[in-house]
Amino acid sequence: MLRWIAVSVLALVIYLQGSGAPFSNTAECQEALVVWEMADSGNWVLPRVNGELIPSKPPLYHWIAAGFSRLTGGVDERSVRLPSIVAAALGVGLVFAAAAVEWGAPSAAVAAVVLATSPEWVKWATTARTDATFALLLAASLLLGRRWLRSARTGTLLALAAAAGAATLAKGFAAAALVGLVMAIEVVRSRSARRALRAGPLAAAAAVFAAIALSWYAAAFAQAGFAFFHKQIVLENVLRFLPYEEGGPSRRHALWFYVPTLLAGMAPWSIALPHAVLRAWRERRSDAPAADFSRYLLLWFTVVFVVCTLASGKRSNYLLPLYPAAALLVGRDLAAWLEAPPSRRRERVLGAVGAAATAAVVLLAAALASWRAGWRPWTAIVPWLHAQDRILAPRMIERLGEPGLAVILLLVALAAALAVATVRRRWRALYALIGASLLLAVFTACRVVPDLEASLKSFAPFSGRVDSIVGRDPLRFFRAADLAVLFYLRRHVPVERGEFQAIGRPAYVLIWLKDWEALSAAARDGARVIETSPPASIARPNTRLLLVRIAERAG
Repeated sequence: MLRWIAVSVLALVIYLQGSGAPFSNTAECQEALVVWEMADSGNWVLPRVNGELIPSKPPLYHWIAAGFSRLTGGVDERSVRLPSIVAAALGVGLVFAAAAVEWGAPSAAVAAVVLATSPEWVKWATTARTDATFALLLAASLLLGRRWLRSARTGTLLALAAAAGAATLAKGFAAAALVGLVMAIEVVRSRSARRALRAGPLAAAAAVFAAIALSWYAAAFAQAGFAFFHKQIVLENVLRFLPYEEGGPSRRHALWFYVPTLLAGMAPWSIALPHAVLRAWRERRSDAPAADFSRYLLLWFTVVFVVCTLASGKRSNYLLPLYPAAALLVGRDLAAWLEAPPSRRRERVLGAVGAAATAAVVLLAAALASWRAGWRPWTAIVPWLHAQDRILAPRMIERLGEPGLAVILLLVALAAALAVATVRRRWRALYALIGASLLLAVFTACRVVPDLEASLKSFAPFSGRVDSIVGRDPLRFFRAADLAVLFYLRRHVPVERGEFQAIGRPAYVLIWLKDWEALSAAARDGARVIETSPPASIARPNTRLLLVRIAERAG
């Protein structure tokens, strides 16, 4: 228990860095607005964003964030991100605890570091979205499910139902579907699991699940009727799986989209993932307890991956629930390599890992040294990045400034230590160096990157200027609202969807640049731009929001 707490606290400290940075994307502001609307309106069932929009996700995340806001003094960036941060940290601790029980401390330590430093897990750990909370609750559900199928204890089944109900309240019925599918396949596969199927406990579990999850859905339907059903059931659940145009960019991906996505999301540990999956597959017929857990993790991993692949909508965060299973599989595989008796194959593989790690650190040190000498080493990588990152990454690097000599010397010392550990075949020391270095890198990234992104993309400064100019005077959006501005203004702003000339004068109007440029000279008569935001999408300069003052007509 103490080690589980220590691991969770360490992950929490790492992910907390930069948690107070201003929001720099619309997705976080969307969740933050729901939390603010809850606190402001007192509607804890289905608060309306800007007084009209139904939230896209169930309310568990927002309830937790609202609770944290009571502790932090109000709804702000940190309180809204805390549910993700705490959930991700607890997820790392849960992986450690599960591996320690099944395989021992070495596998547990490796698995925890693998999950804690996987880029995709870090991303959603530090983002105000429901994904990390959902992934934690789904992992807890699936681990409880395995324990129930092997013990047939009613208490474990009820805990499973409670966790699955909470996961459903975090992101929707995908939780119940994934847990049910894994449980059903495991029951079909394992005869011993079937003895856990008893009508009385199953009915009690269904009642627990309904009391936690379905009661909210009933209350929300009573408030909003078909509008709620269409938004949160049809759009957010059914049509996420089926081909449908309303899904937008998340639909434009190939069937194999998640293969490179997963490899990038777990880098550098994804190098070990294929062998870890292969080990679990080879052990699928073994009767050893350790192999039984690997077999279950492989089922968990496969079900989530296949369901996400078959779904029409594809986004990297949809895979997050399989990361705990993947980290456990990789943790066991790497620990097995470290603990295995000496052999020519083992020495060759671990030696290659050490050489690759040393080379990577040497290259990084050389790149930083060349930057310090006046070169721009990242220019070779920029063309391979996402369109938006091709612009954002160089600007962030420039703002970060040239690296200090101490950083370069630290990397040289790390490279030397890795090389010594490799040459002397100190494989545990090699892993400790790699794991500690990655934890330090994640700590630094969490501390630095959010503020750098906010300095380039956040609408917080623009919203502050709007608030100081407009005060409590009437303000409206033209055609479309912006969630970031709404969050930082902390007020409802009506949206004018008619003609620009129909707006009463005098008035302050927030209008997107493309809509402003589309207006005729006559429509702009008496209107003057007094503030301009940064681009909402850094790759598209025309996505700026303007504050326009419309003067009263003369005469």
